[in-house]
Amino acid sequence: MENKLKKQIKKTISIAQKEKADIFGFGDALSRTNPDYWRQHKKNWDNLFSDAKISMKVNVNVINSGMRMEPYEPK
Repeated sequence: MENKLKKQIKKTISIAQKEKADIFGFGDALSRTNPDYWRQHKKNWDNLFSDAKISMKVNVNVINSGMRMEPYEPK
């Protein structure tokens, strides 16, 4: 499940980068964590974002499968 999810996220990010659309708010996060860098590069952010290498770590924990422990019996 983790690999499938990671693959889907990577594909979505790749599409956003091709469109130069920072739909995930990486620029907003960068402006909060490194405001000096952001001020210097915000005018060129679309190009920087489209060329950025993005890494991620995906962890999936299934808490409840939705399956019933006992079979359903109508009354």
